[in-house]
Amino acid sequence: AGALGAGLDSDVAWTPVAVPLTDVTQIAAGRFHTCALRGDGAGWGWGLNAQGQLGDGTTVSRFRPVRVQ
Repeated sequence: AGALGAGLDSDVAWTPVAVPLTDVTQIAAGRFHTCALRGDGAGWGWGLNAQGQLGDGTTVSRFRPVRVQ
């Protein structure tokens, strides 16, 4: 849950949803998580995080983008 990154407890949307990040230059999407790289080099991740795949140092799933450590 939370792979959309818009604060929704869902992995499905029937219309586009905005992710609260600007200046995104690259994005990578997994089955249940997504990561983005901003122009300033900062990495962000959201979605399922059971194995720490978001890179924020936790195993807590995130419904909104969190900064990668």
